[in-house]
Amino acid sequence: KKVSFLKMDVEGAEIFALRGAKKIIERYHPKLTISAYHMPDDILEIVSFISSFGKYNLNLRTCEKNLDYDFIIYAT
Repeated sequence: KKVSFLKMDVEGAEIFALRGAKKIIERYHPKLTISAYHMPDDILEIVSFISSFGKYNLNLRTCEKNLDYDFIIYAT
């Protein structure tokens, strides 16, 4: 089946999960919603990885919870 959407919030393992899903992303180009706040370099690594596909428009949003900021990368 075609994959059209991937959502990830895997407590700091997002970049590893994305690398594991590389073939699926290349083949189906799904929309992505990826948490990018668990590890210090998450934003840079995840944006760099997604940008390497060259087909995505990226947006970064924050969700405020209890004075913490949760950064979410949306790739469409």
